[in-house]
Amino acid sequence: MNTRPNQPVTAGSIDEWTDLIRSKFVALDIAPQTASDPQEPLNGTVWNRQLGHLSAAEVSSSPQVFTRSKRLVAAEPAELFQIGLVTQGSGHLIQDGRSCNVKVGDFAVYETARPFRWQLDGDWKLLVFTWQREAIALDRLESEQITALRLPGHSGISGILAHALTDVVNLGSDVSAASGIRFADELAALAVTAGLEQREITASTQSLTKQVLHFIELNLADPLLDPQHVADHFFISTRTLHRLFAREGETVANWIRGRRMEKSRHALLVEPKSSISTIIARYGYFDLAQFSRNFTTRYGVNPTQFRARCH
Repeated sequence: MNTRPNQPVTAGSIDEWTDLIRSKFVALDIAPQTASDPQEPLNGTVWNRQLGHLSAAEVSSSPQVFTRSKRLVAAEPAELFQIGLVTQGSGHLIQDGRSCNVKVGDFAVYETARPFRWQLDGDWKLLVFTWQREAIALDRLESEQITALRLPGHSGISGILAHALTDVVNLGSDVSAASGIRFADELAALAVTAGLEQREITASTQSLTKQVLHFIELNLADPLLDPQHVADHFFISTRTLHRLFAREGETVANWIRGRRMEKSRHALLVEPKSSISTIIARYGYFDLAQFSRNFTTRYGVNPTQFRARCH
């Protein structure tokens, strides 16, 4: 079996690039973030090789969005299982109601039989690994649960897979046909395992996050409520706790402050006869001057002015 890579193929315009991507993968709508004229110069390169029934390709170009729409799925059907591994730039994948950000070294799974959208930023390079869908031991429901999940390329089973996939790109040509087929099958099985594992991790993380948010909401009046207190309650490290909130682009302390402030603001609105001190104490504030400064910074008026405007 010849496993040597083909020569890189380069496109010089949007039209050429769209045709090249269709010939190497599937039909996609392509929207560069800069060029708009189909004939405007756009540089994109595809390099690919075959290993058994696994196709491995390196794709590189400038910032753009690839969309596999319902229209294209119906007009040009293709039952393929793909992995996209970012080696330069960054990506954002949407499929099956989920989305994930993919950084250098990480990867994500997607299928061409259903709509998806890849946004690739910077001068990017993406390794794309393609199997026929029938070669993947997943049913439809399981497949829909592992697409568009960020699979970390530096740890766990997904890390092992990322290294193996990268090695495929650099593999020599002295691989027998039988070995190539076995290797392609083993990589497919490892991809399924990594995806299902990440699904469980994601579900567990989401469950823990919901529990943490509920605990914070119930304990806003506790002046001792802080990241360490929350972490101790759930028997996790503060590092783990901060990672949960980092996924949402937030910090634990900011979330607690924000919820306390919002609860206090709402109470000031609906309880005109309660004193400000009484209300804010209910949500963990005992320094009226500090609360007033924070309130003014957040809402543009102090608590007294806010009440006067609302009643």
